[in-house]
Amino acid sequence: MLYTLNLIVHTSAIVSFLLFVDFITNIIYLNCIQFQEQKVKQFLETERYNELMQRQELELAIASKTDRDKLLAMLAEQQIVLDEELHKIQREKETERFRLIEQLQEEENNTHMMVNNLLALDSQPLAQLIEQEQKETEKLLTIVNEYDESLRKDDILKAMQDILEQETARFKQVDEDRMVASKSILEQETELDGKLTDILRNQDEYKAKLVNDLKIDTDLQKAAVATLLERGDARSWGLLQQIKLVESQLARLTTIEIDRKKLQMNQHLNDLCDQRIGLSCLLMSLIDQQKERQSQLISTLQDMEENSSDINDFWLKQLPEGLSQAQKNIDPSLAQALLVNGVIHCLPFLAKLTQSQYNLTEVTDSNLSDAGLNSGNDRRRILDAFHMYGKEKQLNKQSNIPSAPPLLDEASAPPPEEINTFTTVECVICLDIECQVIFVPCGHLCCCHHCGSKISICPMCRVDVEKVITLHANI
Repeated sequence: MLYTLNLIVHTSAIVSFLLFVDFITNIIYLNCIQFQEQKVKQFLETERYNELMQRQELELAIASKTDRDKLLAMLAEQQIVLDEELHKIQREKETERFRLIEQLQEEENNTHMMVNNLLALDSQPLAQLIEQEQKETEKLLTIVNEYDESLRKDDILKAMQDILEQETARFKQVDEDRMVASKSILEQETELDGKLTDILRNQDEYKAKLVNDLKIDTDLQKAAVATLLERGDARSWGLLQQIKLVESQLARLTTIEIDRKKLQMNQHLNDLCDQRIGLSCLLMSLIDQQKERQSQLISTLQDMEENSSDINDFWLKQLPEGLSQAQKNIDPSLAQALLVNGVIHCLPFLAKLTQSQYNLTEVTDSNLSDAGLNSGNDRRRILDAFHMYGKEKQLNKQSNIPSAPPLLDEASAPPPEEINTFTTVECVICLDIECQVIFVPCGHLCCCHHCGSKISICPMCRVDVEKVITLHANI
Protein backbone atom coordinates (compact mmCIF):
# COMPACT_ATOMS: atom_id res chain seq x y z
CA MET A 1 0.00 0.00 0.00
CA LEU A 2 2.80 2.35 0.85
CA TYR A 3 4.50 1.54 -2.38
CA THR A 4 1.31 2.33 -4.26
CA LEU A 5 1.09 5.68 -2.57
CA ASN A 6 4.66 6.43 -3.43
CA LEU A 7 4.03 5.45 -6.98
CA ILE A 8 1.04 7.75 -7.12
CA VAL A 9 3.13 10.56 -5.70
CA HIS A 10 5.84 9.95 -8.26
CA THR A 11 3.28 9.87 -11.02
CA SER A 12 1.75 13.14 -9.89
CA ALA A 13 5.23 14.63 -9.70
CA ILE A 14 5.94 13.55 -13.24
CA VAL A 15 2.64 15.02 -14.39
CA SER A 16 3.46 18.27 -12.59
CA PHE A 17 6.83 18.30 -14.25
CA LEU A 18 5.24 17.85 -17.64
CA LEU A 19 2.82 20.66 -16.90
CA PHE A 20 5.72 22.82 -15.86
CA VAL A 21 7.50 22.01 -19.10
CA ASP A 22 4.38 22.94 -21.03
CA PHE A 23 4.16 26.20 -19.07
CA ILE A 24 7.77 27.03 -19.84
CA THR A 25 7.12 26.30 -23.52
CA ASN A 26 4.15 28.67 -23.52
CA ILE A 27 6.22 31.38 -21.84
CA ILE A 28 8.93 31.01 -24.46
CA TYR A 29 6.31 31.16 -27.19
CA LEU A 30 4.81 34.29 -25.66
CA ASN A 31 8.28 35.84 -25.49
CA CYS A 32 8.75 35.04 -29.15
CA ILE A 33 5.41 36.67 -29.91
CA GLN A 34 6.38 39.77 -27.89
CA PHE A 35 9.68 39.91 -29.72
CA GLN A 36 7.85 39.72 -33.01
CA GLU A 37 5.50 42.49 -31.84
CA GLN A 38 8.50 44.64 -30.96
CA LYS A 39 9.95 43.95 -34.37
CA VAL A 40 6.64 44.87 -35.92
CA LYS A 41 6.56 48.10 -33.89
CA GLN A 42 10.07 48.90 -35.01
CA PHE A 43 9.07 48.12 -38.54
CA LEU A 44 6.02 50.40 -38.23
CA GLU A 45 8.25 53.21 -36.94
CA THR A 46 10.53 52.63 -39.88
CA GLU A 47 7.50 52.79 -42.17
CA ARG A 48 6.44 56.12 -40.69
CA TYR A 49 9.92 57.47 -41.32
CA ASN A 50 9.73 56.17 -44.84
CA GLU A 51 6.38 57.91 -45.33
CA LEU A 52 7.94 61.21 -44.26
CA MET A 53 10.76 60.64 -46.71
CA GLN A 54 8.28 59.69 -49.42
CA ARG A 55 6.51 63.06 -49.08
CA GLN A 56 9.78 64.76 -50.01
CA GLU A 57 10.56 62.22 -52.71
CA LEU A 58 7.32 61.95 -54.64
CA GLU A 59 8.82 60.19 -57.58
CA LEU A 60 10.20 57.40 -55.29
CA ALA A 61 6.86 56.75 -53.62
CA ILE A 62 5.82 53.93 -55.92
CA ALA A 63 9.21 52.24 -55.75
CA SER A 64 9.34 52.62 -51.95
CA LYS A 65 5.82 51.25 -51.61
CA THR A 66 6.72 48.28 -53.77
CA ASP A 67 9.86 47.64 -51.72
CA ARG A 68 7.88 47.97 -48.50
CA ASP A 69 5.26 45.52 -49.75
CA LYS A 70 7.97 43.11 -50.76
CA LEU A 71 9.64 43.51 -47.37
CA LEU A 72 6.33 42.94 -45.57
CA ALA A 73 5.70 39.91 -47.71
CA MET A 74 9.16 38.60 -46.94
CA LEU A 75 8.68 39.29 -43.23
CA ALA A 76 5.31 37.58 -43.35
CA GLU A 77 6.88 34.63 -45.12
CA GLN A 78 9.67 34.57 -42.55
CA GLN A 79 7.08 34.82 -39.77
CA ILE A 80 5.18 31.94 -41.31
CA VAL A 81 8.39 29.95 -41.64
CA LEU A 82 9.31 30.78 -38.03
CA ASP A 83 5.84 29.83 -36.84
CA GLU A 84 6.06 26.60 -38.77
CA GLU A 85 9.45 25.91 -37.22
CA LEU A 86 8.10 26.70 -33.76
CA HIS A 87 5.09 24.48 -34.36
CA LYS A 88 7.41 21.82 -35.66
CA ILE A 89 9.56 22.14 -32.54
CA GLN A 90 6.44 22.02 -30.38
CA ARG A 91 5.21 18.96 -32.21
CA GLU A 92 8.60 17.36 -31.72
CA LYS A 93 8.51 18.27 -28.03
CA GLU A 94 4.97 16.98 -27.74
CA THR A 95 6.05 13.81 -29.46
CA GLU A 96 9.02 13.60 -27.12
CA ARG A 97 6.75 14.24 -24.16
CA PHE A 98 4.28 11.61 -25.26
CA ARG A 99 7.17 9.26 -25.77
CA LEU A 100 8.41 10.03 -22.27
CA ILE A 101 4.89 9.57 -20.94
CA GLU A 102 4.71 6.27 -22.70
CA GLN A 103 8.10 5.38 -21.29
CA LEU A 104 6.91 6.47 -17.87
CA GLN A 105 3.77 4.45 -18.25
CA GLU A 106 5.87 1.55 -19.36
CA GLU A 107 8.13 2.13 -16.42
CA GLU A 108 5.10 2.36 -14.18
CA ASN A 109 3.83 -0.89 -15.58
CA ASN A 110 7.23 -2.42 -15.09
CA THR A 111 7.35 -0.92 -11.65
CA HIS A 112 3.91 -2.22 -10.89
CA MET A 113 4.96 -5.63 -12.01
CA MET A 114 8.10 -5.35 -9.98
CA VAL A 115 6.05 -4.20 -6.99
CA ASN A 116 3.80 -7.14 -7.38
CA ASN A 117 6.80 -9.38 -7.65
CA LEU A 118 8.42 -7.78 -4.68
CA LEU A 119 5.28 -8.11 -2.63
CA ALA A 120 5.65 -11.72 -3.08
CA LEU A 121 9.23 -11.51 -1.86
CA ASP A 122 10.54 -10.35 1.36
CA SER A 123 9.41 -6.84 2.32
CA GLN A 124 12.80 -5.86 3.66
CA PRO A 125 14.62 -4.93 0.41
CA LEU A 126 11.49 -3.01 -0.76
CA ALA A 127 12.67 0.27 0.70
CA GLN A 128 15.99 0.02 -1.11
CA LEU A 129 14.29 -0.71 -4.39
CA ILE A 130 11.94 2.25 -3.98
CA GLU A 131 14.83 4.54 -3.14
CA GLN A 132 16.80 3.30 -6.13
CA GLU A 133 13.78 3.76 -8.33
CA GLN A 134 13.33 7.33 -7.09
CA LYS A 135 16.94 8.12 -7.86
CA GLU A 136 16.66 6.68 -11.32
CA THR A 137 13.45 8.60 -11.91
CA GLU A 138 14.96 11.86 -10.72
CA LYS A 139 18.05 11.25 -12.80
CA LEU A 140 15.91 10.56 -15.84
CA LEU A 141 13.81 13.69 -15.25
CA THR A 142 16.93 15.79 -14.85
CA ILE A 143 18.37 14.51 -18.11
CA VAL A 144 15.10 15.10 -19.91
CA ASN A 145 14.79 18.65 -18.57
CA GLU A 146 18.35 19.56 -19.45
CA TYR A 147 18.01 18.17 -22.94
CA ASP A 148 14.68 19.89 -23.50
CA GLU A 149 15.88 23.26 -22.23
CA SER A 150 19.11 23.21 -24.19
CA LEU A 151 17.33 22.10 -27.34
CA ARG A 152 14.66 24.79 -27.14
CA LYS A 153 17.04 27.57 -26.14
CA ASP A 154 19.57 26.85 -28.88
CA ASP A 155 16.96 26.56 -31.60
CA ILE A 156 15.16 29.74 -30.58
CA LEU A 157 18.35 31.77 -30.23
CA LYS A 158 19.68 30.56 -33.56
CA ALA A 159 16.40 31.30 -35.34
CA MET A 160 16.21 34.75 -33.78
CA GLN A 161 19.80 35.52 -34.71
CA ASP A 162 19.22 34.44 -38.31
CA ILE A 163 16.09 36.55 -38.57
CA LEU A 164 17.84 39.60 -37.12
CA GLU A 165 20.77 39.26 -39.51
CA GLN A 166 18.49 38.87 -42.51
CA GLU A 167 16.35 41.84 -41.52
CA THR A 168 19.40 44.00 -40.88
CA ALA A 169 20.87 43.10 -44.26
CA ARG A 170 17.57 43.80 -46.03
CA PHE A 171 17.08 47.16 -44.29
CA LYS A 172 20.64 48.13 -45.19
CA GLN A 173 20.14 47.11 -48.82
CA VAL A 174 16.84 49.02 -49.00
CA ASP A 175 18.49 52.16 -47.62
CA GLU A 176 21.38 51.86 -50.09
CA ASP A 177 19.00 51.35 -53.01
CA ARG A 178 16.92 54.33 -51.88
CA MET A 179 19.99 56.56 -51.65
CA VAL A 180 21.25 55.48 -55.07
CA ALA A 181 17.82 56.01 -56.65
CA SER A 182 17.46 59.42 -54.98
CA LYS A 183 20.89 60.49 -56.18
CA SER A 184 20.18 59.31 -59.72
CA ILE A 185 16.83 61.08 -59.83
CA LEU A 186 18.34 64.30 -58.47
CA GLU A 187 21.10 64.18 -61.09
CA GLN A 188 18.56 63.60 -63.84
CA GLU A 189 16.40 66.47 -62.57
CA THR A 190 19.44 68.77 -62.44
CA GLU A 191 20.40 67.81 -65.98
CA LEU A 192 16.84 68.28 -67.21
CA ASP A 193 16.62 71.67 -65.47
CA GLY A 194 19.83 72.76 -67.22
CA LYS A 195 18.56 71.60 -70.60
CA LEU A 196 15.19 73.26 -70.01
CA THR A 197 16.94 76.51 -69.05
CA ASP A 198 19.04 76.37 -72.24
CA ILE A 199 15.94 75.69 -74.34
CA LEU A 200 14.05 78.60 -72.75
CA ARG A 201 17.03 80.91 -73.21
CA ASN A 202 17.37 79.88 -76.87
CA GLN A 203 13.64 80.42 -77.36
CA ASP A 204 13.86 83.90 -75.83
CA GLU A 205 16.81 84.78 -78.06
CA TYR A 206 15.00 83.42 -81.11
CA LYS A 207 11.84 85.38 -80.23
CA ALA A 208 13.88 88.57 -79.75
CA LYS A 209 15.56 87.97 -83.11
CA LEU A 210 12.20 87.40 -84.79
CA VAL A 211 10.82 90.59 -83.24
CA ASN A 212 13.84 92.58 -84.43
CA ASP A 213 13.59 91.06 -87.91
CA LEU A 214 9.88 91.87 -87.97
CA LYS A 215 10.57 95.47 -86.96
CA ILE A 216 13.27 95.76 -89.63
CA ASP A 217 10.97 94.21 -92.25
CA THR A 218 8.18 96.57 -91.21
CA ASP A 219 10.47 99.61 -91.52
CA LEU A 220 11.75 98.40 -94.90
CA GLN A 221 8.22 97.80 -96.12
CA LYS A 222 7.18 101.27 -95.00
CA ALA A 223 10.20 102.79 -96.76
CA ALA A 224 9.49 100.78 -99.93
CA VAL A 225 5.82 101.75 -99.93
CA ALA A 226 6.79 105.37 -99.29
CA THR A 227 9.18 105.24 -102.26
CA LEU A 228 6.47 103.72 -104.47
CA LEU A 229 4.01 106.35 -103.31
CA GLU A 230 6.54 109.06 -103.99
CA ARG A 231 7.17 107.70 -107.49
CA GLY A 232 3.46 107.54 -108.23
CA ASP A 233 2.52 110.76 -106.49
CA ALA A 234 1.74 113.59 -108.92
CA ARG A 235 2.96 116.36 -106.64
CA SER A 236 6.26 114.56 -105.96
CA TRP A 237 6.74 113.97 -109.68
CA GLY A 238 6.13 117.65 -110.41
CA LEU A 239 8.57 118.76 -107.70
CA LEU A 240 11.20 116.36 -109.04
CA GLN A 241 10.80 117.74 -112.56
CA GLN A 242 11.11 121.30 -111.26
CA ILE A 243 14.23 120.37 -109.26
CA LYS A 244 15.78 118.78 -112.34
CA LEU A 245 14.95 121.88 -114.37
CA VAL A 246 16.51 124.21 -111.78
CA GLU A 247 19.59 121.99 -111.56
CA SER A 248 19.95 122.04 -115.34
CA GLN A 249 19.64 125.82 -115.33
CA LEU A 250 22.34 126.10 -112.64
CA ALA A 251 24.56 123.77 -114.65
CA ARG A 252 23.96 125.86 -117.76
CA LEU A 253 24.75 129.12 -115.93
CA THR A 254 27.90 127.63 -114.42
CA THR A 255 29.05 126.41 -117.84
CA ILE A 256 28.36 129.82 -119.39
CA GLU A 257 30.30 131.52 -116.60
CA ILE A 258 33.26 129.16 -117.05
CA ASP A 259 33.22 129.70 -120.82
CA ARG A 260 33.09 133.48 -120.40
CA LYS A 261 35.97 133.43 -117.94
CA LYS A 262 38.00 131.36 -120.37
CA LEU A 263 37.23 133.91 -123.14
CA GLN A 264 37.78 136.77 -120.67
CA MET A 265 34.26 138.02 -121.25
CA ASN A 266 33.43 139.46 -117.83
CA GLN A 267 30.32 141.35 -118.90
CA HIS A 268 27.03 140.41 -117.28
CA LEU A 269 28.73 138.18 -114.68
CA ASN A 270 26.85 139.96 -111.93
CA ASP A 271 23.56 139.17 -113.68
CA LEU A 272 24.59 135.52 -113.90
CA CYS A 273 25.48 135.60 -110.18
CA ASP A 274 22.07 137.02 -109.28
CA GLN A 275 20.37 134.38 -111.42
CA ARG A 276 22.41 131.61 -109.79
CA ILE A 277 21.59 132.84 -106.29
CA GLY A 278 17.91 133.08 -107.16
CA LEU A 279 17.92 129.60 -108.68
CA SER A 280 19.77 128.19 -105.66
CA CYS A 281 17.17 129.70 -103.34
CA LEU A 282 14.43 128.25 -105.56
CA LEU A 283 16.20 124.87 -105.49
CA MET A 284 16.34 124.92 -101.68
CA SER A 285 12.65 125.79 -101.57
CA LEU A 286 11.79 122.93 -103.95
CA ILE A 287 13.88 120.47 -101.93
CA ASP A 288 12.11 121.57 -98.75
CA GLN A 289 8.76 121.08 -100.48
CA GLN A 290 9.89 117.64 -101.64
CA LYS A 291 10.86 116.67 -98.08
CA GLU A 292 7.56 118.01 -96.80
CA ARG A 293 5.73 115.92 -99.41
CA GLN A 294 7.71 112.85 -98.33
CA SER A 295 6.72 113.53 -94.72
CA GLN A 296 3.09 113.78 -95.82
CA LEU A 297 3.34 110.44 -97.61
CA ILE A 298 4.92 108.80 -94.56
CA SER A 299 2.20 110.32 -92.39
CA THR A 300 -0.36 108.91 -94.80
CA LEU A 301 1.24 105.47 -94.41
CA GLN A 302 1.02 105.77 -90.65
CA ASP A 303 -2.64 106.76 -90.93
CA MET A 304 -3.17 103.73 -93.16
CA GLU A 305 -1.59 101.52 -90.54
CA GLU A 306 -3.70 102.99 -87.73
CA ASN A 307 -6.96 103.12 -89.72
CA SER A 308 -7.10 100.05 -91.92
CA SER A 309 -10.52 101.04 -93.26
CA ASP A 310 -8.96 103.95 -95.19
CA ILE A 311 -6.47 101.78 -97.08
CA ASN A 312 -8.72 101.17 -100.08
CA ASP A 313 -9.56 104.87 -100.45
CA PHE A 314 -5.90 105.73 -100.19
CA TRP A 315 -4.79 103.40 -102.96
CA LEU A 316 -7.60 104.63 -105.19
CA LYS A 317 -6.01 108.09 -105.05
CA GLN A 318 -2.56 106.88 -106.15
CA LEU A 319 -1.15 107.04 -109.63
CA PRO A 320 -1.94 103.91 -111.67
CA GLU A 321 0.72 102.18 -113.69
CA GLY A 322 -0.85 103.24 -117.01
CA LEU A 323 -0.76 106.90 -115.99
CA SER A 324 2.87 106.57 -114.94
CA GLN A 325 3.72 105.21 -118.39
CA ALA A 326 1.71 108.02 -119.94
CA GLN A 327 3.83 110.58 -118.07
CA LYS A 328 6.97 109.08 -119.58
CA ASN A 329 5.55 109.35 -123.12
CA ILE A 330 4.36 112.97 -122.84
CA ASP A 331 5.66 115.57 -125.25
CA PRO A 332 8.57 117.47 -123.57
CA SER A 333 7.31 120.78 -124.97
CA LEU A 334 3.91 120.19 -123.37
CA ALA A 335 5.58 119.28 -120.07
CA GLN A 336 7.65 122.49 -120.31
CA ALA A 337 4.51 124.55 -120.89
CA LEU A 338 2.72 122.93 -117.95
CA LEU A 339 5.78 123.49 -115.76
CA VAL A 340 6.04 127.18 -116.70
CA ASN A 341 2.38 127.71 -115.83
CA GLY A 342 2.77 125.88 -112.49
CA VAL A 343 0.32 123.04 -113.18
CA ILE A 344 2.73 120.16 -113.73
CA HIS A 345 1.18 118.44 -110.69
CA CYS A 346 -2.08 118.13 -112.66
CA LEU A 347 -0.44 115.96 -115.30
CA PRO A 348 -2.05 112.65 -114.09
CA PHE A 349 -5.49 114.12 -114.76
CA LEU A 350 -4.43 115.08 -118.30
CA ALA A 351 -3.03 111.66 -119.24
CA LYS A 352 -6.15 110.66 -121.19
CA LEU A 353 -6.27 113.98 -123.04
CA THR A 354 -2.57 114.08 -123.92
CA GLN A 355 -2.41 110.43 -125.08
CA SER A 356 -5.54 110.58 -127.26
CA GLN A 357 -6.25 112.25 -130.58
CA TYR A 358 -7.59 115.37 -128.89
CA ASN A 359 -6.50 118.73 -130.28
CA LEU A 360 -5.23 120.35 -127.10
CA THR A 361 -6.03 123.85 -128.39
CA GLU A 362 -9.70 122.82 -128.58
CA VAL A 363 -9.89 121.43 -125.04
CA THR A 364 -12.52 123.28 -123.03
CA ASP A 365 -13.03 123.95 -119.37
CA SER A 366 -15.77 121.32 -119.19
CA ASN A 367 -13.37 118.68 -120.57
CA LEU A 368 -10.91 119.48 -117.78
CA SER A 369 -13.70 119.37 -115.20
CA ASP A 370 -14.77 115.95 -116.49
CA ALA A 371 -11.14 114.80 -116.17
CA GLY A 372 -11.32 115.47 -112.41
CA LEU A 373 -9.87 118.98 -112.11
CA ASN A 374 -12.01 120.86 -109.60
CA SER A 375 -9.88 123.99 -109.22
CA GLY A 376 -10.87 126.74 -111.64
CA ASN A 377 -7.45 128.40 -111.32
CA ASP A 378 -5.72 125.15 -112.33
CA ARG A 379 -8.06 124.72 -115.30
CA ARG A 380 -7.34 128.27 -116.48
CA ARG A 381 -3.57 127.75 -116.25
CA ILE A 382 -3.83 124.42 -118.08
CA LEU A 383 -5.73 126.09 -120.92
CA ASP A 384 -2.99 128.77 -121.09
CA ALA A 385 -0.35 126.03 -121.22
CA PHE A 386 -2.23 124.24 -124.05
CA HIS A 387 -2.47 127.58 -125.93
CA MET A 388 1.30 128.15 -125.46
CA TYR A 389 2.02 124.59 -126.61
CA GLY A 390 -0.13 125.06 -129.71
CA LYS A 391 1.69 128.25 -130.66
CA GLU A 392 5.08 126.58 -130.26
CA LYS A 393 4.01 123.66 -132.47
CA GLN A 394 2.82 126.07 -135.17
CA LEU A 395 6.15 127.91 -135.08
CA ASN A 396 8.05 124.64 -135.37
CA LYS A 397 5.95 123.66 -138.39
CA GLN A 398 6.58 126.97 -140.15
CA SER A 399 10.35 126.76 -139.99
CA ASN A 400 12.89 124.28 -138.71
CA ILE A 401 15.41 127.09 -138.00
CA PRO A 402 13.85 130.01 -136.19
CA SER A 403 14.96 133.45 -137.52
CA ALA A 404 14.02 135.38 -134.40
CA PRO A 405 14.05 134.88 -130.65
CA PRO A 406 11.04 133.18 -129.10
CA LEU A 407 7.92 135.17 -128.38
CA LEU A 408 7.48 136.90 -125.03
CA ASP A 409 5.02 134.27 -123.82
CA GLU A 410 7.51 131.47 -124.53
CA ALA A 411 9.24 129.87 -121.60
CA SER A 412 12.47 131.56 -120.49
CA ALA A 413 14.05 128.22 -119.61
CA PRO A 414 15.22 125.75 -122.28
CA PRO A 415 12.88 122.88 -123.13
CA PRO A 416 13.46 119.50 -121.54
CA GLU A 417 15.01 117.97 -124.65
CA GLU A 418 17.70 120.66 -124.61
CA ILE A 419 18.30 120.07 -120.92
CA ASN A 420 18.71 116.37 -121.36
CA THR A 421 21.27 116.81 -124.13
CA PHE A 422 23.29 119.44 -122.24
CA THR A 423 26.75 118.23 -121.32
CA THR A 424 28.14 119.17 -117.91
CA VAL A 425 31.71 120.25 -117.36
CA GLU A 426 34.30 118.32 -115.48
CA CYS A 427 35.20 118.98 -111.85
CA VAL A 428 37.35 122.13 -111.63
CA ILE A 429 39.45 120.49 -108.90
CA CYS A 430 40.19 116.93 -110.04
CA LEU A 431 39.40 117.56 -113.78
CA ASP A 432 38.37 113.92 -114.03
CA ILE A 433 34.77 113.35 -112.91
CA GLU A 434 31.69 115.24 -114.03
CA CYS A 435 30.22 117.80 -111.64
CA GLN A 436 27.77 116.24 -109.20
CA VAL A 437 27.12 118.80 -106.40
CA ILE A 438 25.69 122.32 -106.21
CA PHE A 439 27.02 124.81 -103.68
CA VAL A 440 24.56 126.95 -101.72
CA PRO A 441 24.13 129.96 -101.68
CA CYS A 442 26.28 130.77 -104.75
CA GLY A 443 24.65 128.07 -106.92
CA HIS A 444 27.81 126.91 -108.73
CA LEU A 445 27.88 123.38 -110.18
CA CYS A 446 31.63 122.91 -110.50
CA CYS A 447 32.79 119.95 -108.35
CA CYS A 448 32.33 116.22 -108.09
CA HIS A 449 30.93 114.63 -104.96
CA HIS A 450 34.34 113.52 -103.68
CA CYS A 451 36.00 116.92 -104.03
CA GLY A 452 32.92 118.90 -102.94
CA SER A 453 32.76 117.08 -99.58
CA LYS A 454 36.28 118.26 -98.67
CA ILE A 455 36.02 122.03 -99.29
CA SER A 456 34.19 124.80 -97.43
CA ILE A 457 34.69 127.63 -99.99
CA CYS A 458 33.42 127.67 -103.56
CA PRO A 459 36.46 127.34 -105.89
CA MET A 460 34.91 129.72 -108.46
CA CYS A 461 33.55 132.65 -106.43
CA ARG A 462 35.33 132.10 -103.07
CA VAL A 463 32.03 132.32 -101.17
CA ASP A 464 31.53 130.23 -98.02
CA VAL A 465 29.60 127.06 -98.72
CA GLU A 466 26.62 126.72 -96.40
CA LYS A 467 25.21 123.55 -97.93
CA VAL A 468 26.08 121.00 -100.61
CA ILE A 469 23.27 119.52 -102.74
CA THR A 470 23.78 116.37 -104.78
CA LEU A 471 22.18 116.28 -108.23
CA HIS A 472 18.97 114.27 -108.47
CA ALA A 473 19.73 113.05 -112.00
CA ASN A 474 22.53 113.15 -114.52
CA ILE A 475 22.43 116.47 -116.39
